[in-house]
Amino acid sequence: MTILCGTDFTGASHEAARAAAAIAARTNEPLELVHVLDFPLPTSTDEGGKRRFGDLFAPEVERRRTLLDNEAERLTELGCEVRAALLSGTPDDTLLARALEVQARLIVVAALGGRSGSSWRMADVADRLAVASPVPLLAVRSARAFETWSDGRDGGRPLEVVVGVDFGPTSEAAAAWVAHLKTGGPCEVTAAHVYEPDREARRLGIGPTEVEGALRDAWGARLAELAGAARLELLPLPARGRTADALAEAAQGADLLVVGTHQRTGLARHLHGSVSYSVLPASTTNVVVVPRAALREELPATHFPPQRLLVASDLTPAGDRAIAHAFAIAPQGARVTLLHVVHLPEPMAVGYGYVPPPPPSTAEVDSALHHAERQLASRVPPDAKARKLETHCEAVQARDVAHAVVQAAERESADLICLATHAHGALATALLGSVAREVVRGAGRPVLLVPPGGG
Repeated sequence: MTILCGTDFTGASHEAARAAAAIAARTNEPLELVHVLDFPLPTSTDEGGKRRFGDLFAPEVERRRTLLDNEAERLTELGCEVRAALLSGTPDDTLLARALEVQARLIVVAALGGRSGSSWRMADVADRLAVASPVPLLAVRSARAFETWSDGRDGGRPLEVVVGVDFGPTSEAAAAWVAHLKTGGPCEVTAAHVYEPDREARRLGIGPTEVEGALRDAWGARLAELAGAARLELLPLPARGRTADALAEAAQGADLLVVGTHQRTGLARHLHGSVSYSVLPASTTNVVVVPRAALREELPATHFPPQRLLVASDLTPAGDRAIAHAFAIAPQGARVTLLHVVHLPEPMAVGYGYVPPPPPSTAEVDSALHHAERQLASRVPPDAKARKLETHCEAVQARDVAHAVVQAAERESADLICLATHAHGALATALLGSVAREVVRGAGRPVLLVPPGGG
């Protein structure tokens, strides 16, 4: 793999090049230094074009080639292998095409300036690459932290990294990139999660005061799986605040801010926003933007085989089959959560209105929940302890069973949901609905459905 760095010979791009060389030296990867000419080179078959080009642009090409070679030679003094490439085209498009050609692991550019017409103006280049590149992008403001990055024995220090996490696939890509960075040297990692307490409470199906504890419980172990040792910092989003601003503020004083990106464009970015795109101009430190699919091959085996399974059971024989399937596929050391939803009766239609059923007493609800948890515990296979499986039994009360299952999966950060289907016919499903169907539609994660009679 290669680290690719674009330069226009300005002070900002010199900073970016030094940062790229320091990372290449630490990770033992080659560095390719690229300058993109803002005028076309003649083709090998265009003799007339060659003559005209020689008269007009050849001196300028040679001047820039000399600058590029001199810069590459200086960077080799930092202890990395450096190749120089002089190309022609628009900077962002040309850098991206070259990165794909050489299978670059990282593109490095300066975070200052912008692209306009025929000149390099790098912030706009960074913006465009952040949206379009399947390769992670580092926008550099200062190379100092990378140059002093070490284990401390030579007077340097660990790299202080803040990784923005929303506990989705983009966060996993960002955390996996940080894990790779740590192979080059010690990093002190802080995972910053910006959240709206009320929204998270609805998503998790808990009270607002319980949100912080639930997030720490669900994601402490997952962060360790993805990025190794990391400190989790939870940042409640103030009213009318922006996630990007909160992350940029959290990264003040750090050496590097790492964020994942969905790479939304056009209307999708307008409707859903783009934290990564907004972080680039908001942050005062170096920023790495990691596309969702950039490091697919480097993501740890968090999901397959699944390490955290949620199996929802109605305590019928069909539910028991789902439990058996979940334990059968759980690898050694996995966490398996058994869930039963105590379904509240729906209001009954009478004439033109609805008559709510009499609510059960608190004692009745508690008794039903405790009974369900005991029933779930009795279904844990005898060999679970020998296989070092961590098991947890939970019963909850809800009117919407599917929604309760999805909320539990969010609380558990489940890699896989397992539940049984009852094989209703088309008419019955249309009239009664299907818990399995609604879970599949709302879960946003893999769901294993066990049909009646499934072996």
